[in-house]
Amino acid sequence: MRFLLHLFLTTILFISTLTTSDAANSRVALIIGNSDYTAMNRLENPVHDATDMAAVLRGLGFTVILKTDQNTTDMKNAVRQFLRQLHDGGVGLFYFAGHGFQYNNLNYLAPIRANLYNIQRESLQANEVLKQMEADNPKGLNIMILDACRNDISLPTSRYRSIRNPVGRGFVPMPTAPRGSFIAYATAANALAMDGQERNSPFAKHLMMMLKDYPHLTLDELFQRVGMRVRRDTKGKQVPWNSSSLTNRFCFADCDRQLISNRNTPADISEPEPETLYQKGIEAYDTRKYAQAIKSYKKAARQGHREAQYELGLMYQTGRGVRMNNRTACDWFRQSAAQGNRQAIDAKRSCSR
Repeated sequence: MRFLLHLFLTTILFISTLTTSDAANSRVALIIGNSDYTAMNRLENPVHDATDMAAVLRGLGFTVILKTDQNTTDMKNAVRQFLRQLHDGGVGLFYFAGHGFQYNNLNYLAPIRANLYNIQRESLQANEVLKQMEADNPKGLNIMILDACRNDISLPTSRYRSIRNPVGRGFVPMPTAPRGSFIAYATAANALAMDGQERNSPFAKHLMMMLKDYPHLTLDELFQRVGMRVRRDTKGKQVPWNSSSLTNRFCFADCDRQLISNRNTPADISEPEPETLYQKGIEAYDTRKYAQAIKSYKKAARQGHREAQYELGLMYQTGRGVRMNNRTACDWFRQSAAQGNRQAIDAKRSCSR
């Protein structure tokens, strides 16, 4: 009898341990991208952004629910599906690309057929989604990424022309994020995010680059670098920002990887990683310290950093901080383009004329 009781208790403990471990390792993401709006101006990139972001997150161990061009019912059902799959103690990530707006100091995410004159019933309230995530995953990490507020919302149908647009521009800051939550906004409060001229929005493009190349950075570090890249790419017109109440550090990959690498490299011969050098180049350029920017960009470019290679090309092309030299500019553009930098690919075309 004692043996059976011991076996029963051991089995219960084993199952409980498995359940706790599963929750801690659980990563679930809901990705929504809406492009094909009917009552508002259509957007080109959100479906691309959502599809590409889903692929990146799958590579980082997330179970991904991908939804595109969703109506009101579809979006609410997707949120319910997402919440059912969240495990308390795990990681929940919600990403939305599309139209968003503020109304009565709350933030709303627009389905493709949303009626702006019935906002509360027909749109998804971002504040409520985060609240539900926190309720279902109070011991875990909840990440909300809002790549919304793209362009001013216009009402294309003639019956709206004489009616004042009822929604506010951009998002308002949400109340302080619940403990264990991180909110990333593609642009500043009451401002607009760019949809972009490439396949992806500036914010989505740089976020995916950082997730692929530097997943070992903490959330704060990663999004700080995304913000710097977006500001640089948009010439200061778009300034991402975050709200965080994290009590523990989180990285999409092993946080200790870079620390171990740094410890194994003697301090006197260690070279800063290319991304760090690139960021220093951006900071120097933005403060018009062009010679210093050139120096940092060159160090990063020689280590294969494609954005630094492109920036060097621009500086040689325009003569900023260095003597103008189109041949050298084209050499850097070609190196960057060979690694897939779309801006460099476009710039390289002028080199063959």
